[in-house]
Amino acid sequence: MKSMNTAVKAVLEAIPSNVMFDTHFVLGQLMRNHSDQYLRHCAEFAQIDGCTLAAHQGIGRIIKTFDDDLVHRQDVDSFSENIHGNASTCALWLKLWEVA
Repeated sequence: MKSMNTAVKAVLEAIPSNVMFDTHFVLGQLMRNHSDQYLRHCAEFAQIDGCTLAAHQGIGRIIKTFDDDLVHRQDVDSFSENIHGNASTCALWLKLWEVA
C-alpha cells in the first residue's frame, strides 16, 4: 500500500522543473490520481471538527518535507480555488531543477 508521502512525492516529481505551483494544485492531483491514498489520509481526521482543513494542512506539511530537495517554498502565497471552488490563499512552491 502506497503512503501519502509516496503519493505527494509522485505528484511533485511529475511537475516540470522551474515551474511554480501551489498546494491547491497538489491536492487536486492527489484527489484525481492518488484517490485511495488521499481518502485514507483524510479518514485519519474524520472525527475532528474542521477535518478537511486538518487533513489538507497535513498534506501541506508533507509537501514541506520536500522543501529544498524537490521544491522550494516561496515567500509569497498563491490565491487559487480550493476543492470547494472558493478562492483562498495557500502556499506557493517552485519545483527545483532535476539533478542528473
